[in-house]
Amino acid sequence: MEFHSLSVPASNGERARTSPRRCEREEIRSVQSAFGTNPPLRTDAPSAGPQPLDPATRATIVALGRALELHDPALARSAAYRAAVIDNAAAALALAPVDHAAALGGALLAEVAALVTHARPATDGAVAAAVLGAFLVDRATGCHALADAVRHQCERWDGRGVPRGLLGPAIPLAARLVAVAHELVGPIEAGGTPHWLSRAGRARSLAGSLLDPDLVAALTDSLTPDAVATFDPGLDTTLARLEALAMAQADESPIAALTSIGVAIHAADRIDEIASLIAGHVRRALHAGTVGVMSFDPTEKGLRVV
Repeated sequence: MEFHSLSVPASNGERARTSPRRCEREEIRSVQSAFGTNPPLRTDAPSAGPQPLDPATRATIVALGRALELHDPALARSAAYRAAVIDNAAAALALAPVDHAAALGGALLAEVAALVTHARPATDGAVAAAVLGAFLVDRATGCHALADAVRHQCERWDGRGVPRGLLGPAIPLAARLVAVAHELVGPIEAGGTPHWLSRAGRARSLAGSLLDPDLVAALTDSLTPDAVATFDPGLDTTLARLEALAMAQADESPIAALTSIGVAIHAADRIDEIASLIAGHVRRALHAGTVGVMSFDPTEKGLRVV
């Protein structure tokens, strides 16, 4: 099978003038050219951010993961390692459960297009395969955030990537995590193990150009010998982790979450550290570049930036 890379506008200015719908049509033409497949257009707008994975979506992830495991054990093994790399750094990154789940799901399904192409994509076909995989995930799960984690794994931090030429934080967090994990794991065969040291060096060399530098630092720093020794190359651990994340989201009510925040504030030595932590979570939830934390001063009857 012959694979073709996606074509993109030559400049950021041209990308800015290209509508999302036109971009999607260009993606479809590229998929048609590469695979002879005609994926459907979305009928609604992409979601603003990750949403909790409902039971039907989780069941579909399990089914697709198991199908990939039967079809190509090496791809499934790579997927399990990608998910393990992300899960290993989740605490250091303070990932919200919805972002954590979207990243794990994206890591598992990053190469799901192999189920319909019956081949692993060559390097120049990786983008078309990612786009086709995203269409499959979108159609199978209806979860746009999960599909976007697959679709945008080939974007570049510097904005020169494809399929949309997204720049920096505009790339979905889950997709950025999948991209870093993909570089850290690399191609392996069935029964193989990633060359963690050399792959970490490669990821660091791509930080700031291809990859999010902050995520590269967090994921590579977390790859200690003790950590990688615990990685499960099978899918069971990651699928169980997805289920646990879903249960954690379902169990914690907004009131319970606010109570936890209040306890943390009272226990903190420095309020500025708590304010910074909350601002960081807000920034990630809203996909914002900057978040300011302010308080109302009743004496001066005005707002004060913390």
